[in-house]
Amino acid sequence: MSRVALGDEVARQLAEVAGRGVRYADVPAGAFEAGLREAGVDDWTAAALSELHQVYRAHHTEALTDGVQQVLGRPAHTFASWAAAHRAAFAG
Repeated sequence: MSRVALGDEVARQLAEVAGRGVRYADVPAGAFEAGLREAGVDDWTAAALSELHQVYRAHHTEALTDGVQQVLGRPAHTFASWAAAHRAAFAG
């Protein structure tokens, strides 16, 4: 099994694919939720996304399972391979 790519590593991999600078910004939970609301996201969705953001920031998403293998019968893609397959979305 692969490992989970987080923060700076995701930014580095996107930068490689996009051919331009990408940096990771560790946004505090309160600022994240406030930014969502300022962008017009409804309160319920902003609160739910903020909770997910806090889980991510606390590194509770680093555990890997074999769920993709079980469901699709193939190993999961790495973030780098997924980003490369969607290069056009990031290179614009």
